[in-house]
Amino acid sequence: MVEDINAVVGGLLRDLALAQTSQQKMFGYKRAARAVLSLEKPLTELADSNGAIQKTPGIGPASSRVIREVLETSISPTV
Repeated sequence: MVEDINAVVGGLLRDLALAQTSQQKMFGYKRAARAVLSLEKPLTELADSNGAIQKTPGIGPASSRVIREVLETSISPTV
């Protein structure tokens, strides 16, 4: 079965948003989830050989770390 990597990462970012005690961080992760879910291409196509994602509006360093973890290992220890 092929899974939608953007849906998986978007869901993880939403989960992470719910665990935040800071509203600013919560909104940041929610914004990143929306950005990932609205991408026209899968994250696997946007990552370079090091797993870094192209600069994308709404996705900051902390969210990029989660994305990189999922792309590299299929899970995110951060989440």
